[in-house]
Amino acid sequence: MSHLSASEGLRIAVLLPCRNDAPTIDGVVRGFRENLPEARVYVFDEASTDDTARIAAKAGAKVLRGAVPGKGTALWRMFADIDADIYLMASGDGACEPADASSLVNALLTERLDMVIGTSARLGGAKIEGSSWSGGGFGEAYRRLFGAGFSDPFAERASPYRALTRRLVKSFPPVAPSLSPETALTLHASELGIPVASLSLDGGREAPRQTAERSAGRFGGEMATLLRIMLEARPLALFGTLAAAFGILGLVIALPLILAALAGSAAGASATVIAVGTFLLAAFLLATGFVLESLRRARLEQKRILFLSVPALAVQ
Repeated sequence: MSHLSASEGLRIAVLLPCRNDAPTIDGVVRGFRENLPEARVYVFDEASTDDTARIAAKAGAKVLRGAVPGKGTALWRMFADIDADIYLMASGDGACEPADASSLVNALLTERLDMVIGTSARLGGAKIEGSSWSGGGFGEAYRRLFGAGFSDPFAERASPYRALTRRLVKSFPPVAPSLSPETALTLHASELGIPVASLSLDGGREAPRQTAERSAGRFGGEMATLLRIMLEARPLALFGTLAAAFGILGLVIALPLILAALAGSAAGASATVIAVGTFLLAAFLLATGFVLESLRRARLEQKRILFLSVPALAVQ
């Protein structure tokens, strides 16, 4: 097909982690086979209790099975076991339109990127009125931590629809239990400084909006996610901030004791114990931050070596 000439001669694998997606999987598999006829469609059945695996196989997909549910485990198994030049991540529930697949693959190849993320209202790009956090606060915090590589980290982090190169996939470590696989992939690209881009699949439609009241639970979830990201990728900043906070608290507690001692008055024993304990906790947090930062840098160097050991795509 002429619109996919850039991908001629390249092996493309469509990855569909599924769990109890029997109502939709037939149409999804057939849709990707029609829109990417040169691709091989793989379905990873996450211990479904319905006929997902049988329907997917009948529709023409190669079915892999896992004994334990979990999208992160499924994707990492597929990344490890499937050999291809381009990997197209999607979902079996029908949220990812197969008609958009060629656009993602073409963008990956023509722009010489390592990851293209499809964003749309259906894929988690809802905007929030009355609150700047998920509409911009999370993105600003993410960009301050990792640079301006993502135009909208909130929508891009949530989207499961992605085109990936072989070298990104093969350097991707097992997903941390505390992070979703989409978040972990976005974080992996940010840490390595991998060239990425987002592609809007909404066709000019604006994402649906949520009120700030309805997004209260989502706000808490985003805060928790940001803390988990910092624990994985910026532990020294996280624990250093906590250490500084407890250090200041200890100083506030200790200052009256010091002034009382200089004036010749006896310091309270309980206040002294609390002040010393607070300083010790601050020191412990700071030491923990340095240890975790050292481990993070070692892991990052290993990921860089793996990434650079895989040749980049040779595009005609």
